[in-house]
Amino acid sequence: MKRSQARALLLVAALALASDGTFVVESADEADNDDSWRKPVGNRNQFPPSLLVLALEPERGTALRRGESFFSFDFDYSNVISIAEAPNEFIVVDLESARFLPHARVGLGRGVELGAAVPIFYFYGGFLDGFISGFHETFNLPNSVRLREPEDLIRYRYLVGRRRVIDRWDSVGGLGDATVSIKKAFDLPHRSELALRAAVKLPTGSLDHLTGSGATDFGFGVAASRVGRRFGGYFNGYYHVLGRPDASRLATRSYLSLNVGIDARLKKNLAGIIELDHLGRFIESDLPVFNRGALQLVFGLRYRASDRFTYEFRFTEDLSRAAPDFTVGMRWEYFRKAALKR
Repeated sequence: MKRSQARALLLVAALALASDGTFVVESADEADNDDSWRKPVGNRNQFPPSLLVLALEPERGTALRRGESFFSFDFDYSNVISIAEAPNEFIVVDLESARFLPHARVGLGRGVELGAAVPIFYFYGGFLDGFISGFHETFNLPNSVRLREPEDLIRYRYLVGRRRVIDRWDSVGGLGDATVSIKKAFDLPHRSELALRAAVKLPTGSLDHLTGSGATDFGFGVAASRVGRRFGGYFNGYYHVLGRPDASRLATRSYLSLNVGIDARLKKNLAGIIELDHLGRFIESDLPVFNRGALQLVFGLRYRASDRFTYEFRFTEDLSRAAPDFTVGMRWEYFRKAALKR
């Protein structure tokens, strides 16, 4: 991680978890004091190589109570073009992708919850290259690669020497690697929230279909949050231990991810969120797209339609090469409270 990126993450983290009174003061008899629907947006880096490995998404430092359950469905759509070469390596990733992610969690009591998710991916040539190129030209954004490359094609090739690690020129997709997770939340004073998280990614996807690495990955770390009547702050930090089922194809390496964010309650049932998301180096490579971390800026809106349903919209912009040009995402959430005891 560059020093400038590290300073930016530390600054946002300090602001997010600051103990200023605006984060903590709230009357107990407020009619709208339920803030359980406020949390980080369900963001992860959608750069196609990163989708092959485990990446824990940010969460709030709380857990479901015993008997409570939660179900969400995410949709993300990304456009990416990245071309890089080194003395013995070459990569081109030029495509658009869609990710569908059903996710279920259940509370077991004593601050413990279990979760499971299985993504579905689809990669194809897409239709947005011309629009994005025109947008870049209009606002004088970097556009040299797009001007000299054909539009709306799928090209995904990663070569190491003469070995073809990945080589796809046609639409492809399928079921991705399943993830099972556990969280343990702790009771802290003054609206502070802290939870330990761990997850395992199972090799249910396929490297040939770009939906998984074919390895079992592990991740663990911490989610911390502080949510007040008007403002909230979030911090997530995780270490991912990646398996290497076939080092002759994809040389993965363990890595650290960080996410910091701030939200503001704009209306009684509407909150706006901004996050900085960092993904560490996860592939051993001399390519510039892999030999440094990825940084993204995320904007989100969360709307609570009722005590059961919440909707989320998010937009992600790349601040580095190892990320899509942009990603738009949506989430639908359903929350079921524990049944009242008679």
